[in-house]
Amino acid sequence: MKSLKPTKMLFESPKVGSRVGAVLSADDEVVRLLGYGVRVEDSVPSSSVMGVAATDARNKQMKVPCLRLEDGGHVWGPECFWAAEKSVRNWIGERRVLLVAPRRSTRH
Repeated sequence: MKSLKPTKMLFESPKVGSRVGAVLSADDEVVRLLGYGVRVEDSVPSSSVMGVAATDARNKQMKVPCLRLEDGGHVWGPECFWAAEKSVRNWIGERRVLLVAPRRSTRH
């Protein structure tokens, strides 16, 4: 019997330069999509990025995955669900897609 080990990690992060998709949230009918783009070099989230994980990374000056969307904006790993573009498109399936903007703090 052949080994059942996967030949590749199932949840492996796309490498820098790879096409990705970023999702804010989803339910059975609607996907709130931040957009598609490219994974760029990891960086410390800007001060406008909300959330405990982003704040913690910023306070520790810890670099986290950064995604440059086709509209020119950036989102960071802690503020969305993201994966290779092909995987995200497959996961969306037949659901309705709403293009949304990332949640941002107005404080600086």
